[in-house]
Amino acid sequence: MAQSVRDRLRSAQEAWNGAETRGRDLVLPQGDYQFRITGPPQGKPVIVEDRDKAIRARIVLEIVGGPDPSLVGKKTTKSWTLLDGTGDPNDVGLSILKGELERLGIETVVEMDQIGDVLDSLTGAVVDAAVVVKTGNDGVERSNVYFNGMCEEPPKVRGRAVKPEDPKATKKTTKKAAPKRGRMPGKG
Repeated sequence: MAQSVRDRLRSAQEAWNGAETRGRDLVLPQGDYQFRITGPPQGKPVIVEDRDKAIRARIVLEIVGGPDPSLVGKKTTKSWTLLDGTGDPNDVGLSILKGELERLGIETVVEMDQIGDVLDSLTGAVVDAAVVVKTGNDGVERSNVYFNGMCEEPPKVRGRAVKPEDPKATKKTTKKAAPKRGRMPGKG
């Protein structure tokens, strides 16, 4: 006899108890972080129309450096509201996105319909960011991530360098070649 859905769910109770919350539910402690942009949320485009009819740009960020080593590898979502539910431009969301793109070295996007492509092209990049925890009108704490620029140095966790997954994602530093050994004058 086949198990009922309820019985199957009961058998997964241990996994449920041990499951970590992910994505937007993760409230990060305030501080300076480095995030790898991993692209849009799985199975979705960068630009989406949400249930409230607002148009948002959304990307997933993976923590690669920051104040707490236990958070490395965790993911969170960053979004910008482009148009509100009535179809009107969201001035705050647009200005934040425009400023963050400029801090990442992206020239101002001329056409609104290019925003998704520009954000998608940042997949794999590592960015420096500040996390600020704010309490919304609904009383829920949320982590707001603000981009400060592209990561210029390898990400660090409490002073330790973290090996980036993609070496192209951080600024390359070139080592000077060691001087060639030659014969010293007068020795032969």
